[in-house]
Amino acid sequence: MYRGGDLIKGPQNDEIKYVLKLVADPSFSFMTLELDKGYAITITRNTLYMTLYWLEMKQLIYRKTNIKRGQKKYFLTQYGEELMENVALLEKMLDDLQLE
Repeated sequence: MYRGGDLIKGPQNDEIKYVLKLVADPSFSFMTLELDKGYAITITRNTLYMTLYWLEMKQLIYRKTNIKRGQKKYFLTQYGEELMENVALLEKMLDDLQLE
């Protein structure tokens, strides 16, 4: 059973950010959940996939079809890239505030 964010409301913000960062990583493939390559997955597999599908439904990511097994399948859309840039900017601003 999905234990992340509410299915109707969608995943929690930290889950969204976490999965977006994985999708943005050019060397990460969800096909194999490359756990042995230094990725410490901190959410359940169900939460990971539910968040992934939610992001696809919201058009933040897209899925390539007809790819070889193990190749990267999910990519950020332009909107997803813009969101990631804004998240990175917000995190930097918050970090800068803490340094003052």
